[in-house]
Amino acid sequence: EGPSDPADAAADVEAPTIAIRHESAHRDGARYLRAAALAWRDGDEAAPDVEESTALPPADADVLAWLHAGPLPPALLQRVQQGAQLLLAVDAELPDGIATATAWRDAAGQPLLQAARLGEGRLLQFARPLAPAAMPQLLAAEFPRQLRDQLLPAPAPGVVAAADHAPGTGGVAMAQAPLDLRPWLALAIALLALLERWMATSRRRGAAA
Repeated sequence: EGPSDPADAAADVEAPTIAIRHESAHRDGARYLRAAALAWRDGDEAAPDVEESTALPPADADVLAWLHAGPLPPALLQRVQQGAQLLLAVDAELPDGIATATAWRDAAGQPLLQAARLGEGRLLQFARPLAPAAMPQLLAAEFPRQLRDQLLPAPAPGVVAAADHAPGTGGVAMAQAPLDLRPWLALAIALLALLERWMATSRRRGAAA
C-alpha cells in the first residue's frame, strides 16, 4: 500500500477543545471561531466555551483563544510555557524577543497565521482581523477544517524498524569477476627463464672445471 493521505490522517485525530475569551471589539471574530469549533464537534459534545470576559480561559481546554488587544496576561503566558496553545487576535502584543514564522498562508501566499514556540507550548496569532473583508477564508466551507489542522499537534515522525531495511537472505549471490592471472603468469615465466639461465651457467662452470 502507498503512504496514507495526511488529510485523512488528520481527520482520524480527535478535534481539539477550545475556550474563547474576547473583548467587545472582537465579538464578531469570536463568533467565527465558535462556528468553526462547532463544525469540529460530534453531536454529543458540548458547545464551545465562549465568553466576553477578561477572565482566563479554563486550563483544561486544548486551545485557549484570547481575542483581546494589547499585552498578554503573565498567567496566560505561563500556561503556554507549560504546554498550552494560545490563539491570538491580530492586535495582541507578543512579548519581546518572540520570533514568529508563518504557519498558514492563503492561496496567494499571504500569511493568515503566525506561530512561535514558547516553552512547551505555542503562540498562534492571526495575521489579519477576523472579518470577511480582511480574511475572506472565514466564509469558506473548508475554514473549520483548515483551522483545526493548524491546532492539531504535529504528527510524530514515522519510525521504521531496522529489520525492514535489512538485506534479504537466500538470494542468488552475484558471480565475482574472474581474477586476472596475466601478471602472475608473466612473473612465473620470468622466474623460469632466470632459473634455466642459472642452471645453464652452472653446467658450463662444472664442465670447465
